Amino acid sequence: TSVHWHGLLLAGVMDGAPGFNGYIAIPPGETYTYRFELRQSGTFWYHS
Repeated sequence: TSVHWHGLLLAGVMDGAPGFNGYIAIPPGETYTYRFELRQSGTFWYHS
């Protein structure tokens, strides 16, 4: 599982395309808490 963000300025390891930018997929049955500081305001979206 992964989450891909659109428009947010995040580290590549948090921008969910497994195998790219050092991102590692979240295994089935596991959880992950994203923690990041928002550096801009606006309307953004995400998908998994």
